[in-house]
Amino acid sequence: MSLTIDSFAWIELIRGSRLGVRCRGMIEAAEMSYTPAIVLAEVAHRCLRGGMDGRAVRQELRSMAESSRVVPIDIELAAAASQATKELRKHALARRGPMPGLGDGLVLATARKLGSELLTGDAHFFGLPETLWLAMVPPGFVPAMGPNASTPNGIRPIAREWGRRGRGPCDQGRCLCRGPGSNRRLQDLQSCTLPN
Repeated sequence: MSLTIDSFAWIELIRGSRLGVRCRGMIEAAEMSYTPAIVLAEVAHRCLRGGMDGRAVRQELRSMAESSRVVPIDIELAAAASQATKELRKHALARRGPMPGLGDGLVLATARKLGSELLTGDAHFFGLPETLWLAMVPPGFVPAMGPNASTPNGIRPIAREWGRRGRGPCDQGRCLCRGPGSNRRLQDLQSCTLPN
């Protein structure tokens, strides 16, 4: 099995979350792993935005490049990315999900070109046949609040897409550490504040 690794997976791995540990195991078990070039820029941006210093970000990017083959953008991939973006937007409209950007199309086109599975937990890719879903909870799942809250079907939230305003980045999906107005930095996210 070969994997194309999305920024969601790399961010979770850098954070050292439970999803990141799972991601690391999947990357190590893969015959070959690839990282689209744009993912390096996305990860650098998110890490810097989260408060990581520039030297640490460059070290993380070097580690990513050593752990996987970085796939550059060429003419064929650029054309395929445009078509993949169009497909992702149609998929998002049908599901009433978040609208993807060209970067998401580029990641999907890379996975398709290489014939690999796309390792991600990003809501843009949920339900696509190429997707190897890293997160445990479908996008849009809104958890019940409270210490013993669960949904009628007994599913408890255990993952959220990282970086959305007002949503916690922890593995419980109920934390208070990244709500609006929070100043938590990326390296501070190892421990979350769960509501009582």
